[in-house]
Amino acid sequence: MVFPYLKNGSLLDLLMKAKTSHLGMTIEISMYFCRQVVQLVSLLHKTEQLAHLDLKLENIMINDDLTLSLIDFGHS
Repeated sequence: MVFPYLKNGSLLDLLMKAKTSHLGMTIEISMYFCRQVVQLVSLLHKTEQLAHLDLKLENIMINDDLTLSLIDFGHS
């Protein structure tokens, strides 16, 4: 299997950078990512009838266009 390299890192990386830079995240950005997480999980449950079972910030990666991707389906 070949997967794309997601150089932006995980959602946890983004939150840690925001915390250490003292800039924080705006409510709009937080809600943007929160909506995407809900949509990803909902899509899994509806179309594939899968449950991720290891959903955490480290398993949510950020693409170049700021969309989120789930990784690590080892426990699903």
